[in-house]
Amino acid sequence: MKESTSKEKVLKAIRHAQIEADYPKKAMDIDTRSSIFPAMDELPEVYFANQLEQAGGRFIHCKDYLELRMSLKHIITHHDTVYTNEPDIEYFLKENDINFFNHKQGVKTASVVITLCECLVARFGTIVMSSRQITGRKAHTLPQTHIVIAFQGQVLGELSAAFQFLRNKYGKTMPSMLTFITGPSRTDAMQGDFAYGVSGAANLYVLYLDV
Repeated sequence: MKESTSKEKVLKAIRHAQIEADYPKKAMDIDTRSSIFPAMDELPEVYFANQLEQAGGRFIHCKDYLELRMSLKHIITHHDTVYTNEPDIEYFLKENDINFFNHKQGVKTASVVITLCECLVARFGTIVMSSRQITGRKAHTLPQTHIVIAFQGQVLGELSAAFQFLRNKYGKTMPSMLTFITGPSRTDAMQGDFAYGVSGAANLYVLYLDV
């Protein structure tokens, strides 16, 4: 192999010196801790509600269980088949004379499903559910309408806070699957139109109980 000229060797040494000098500085200048998003100028609950509404969902604030009952009855007025298998929700529906199915086959024919959630992420208006919940994945993908009941303390600002929340809750037994729901299911169609309910519920409600 023909040896490089003295000039080429010098230029090569200079290029390597510049790369070694610049790279550590550039790498050290990268801020990996600060959020890339602007600070929220509203309460997390308000921010979540706005983001959810923008995504096509509905946020309903319930100050007590009476308002929760009224909101549920209003939403399911025109639906004959309501499904849930969450014990706390079953108890509440029974106490308020709201008919529902809770057997496995019921979810396939139900037009409304009512579930709880792990937490809510205000930044994106996202609902976080997991495989550790009693409700299976089919429950929020098959019915036309999905109603999520959430409580005070479940609204977190950022996605990172949601992961920390789950780590604190489950420790070393983290769920094998997490589901993030941001608005009703929708798919881009021809000419920019949206098709709703293709791979999930076409209508999404979050009933936030402020207790």
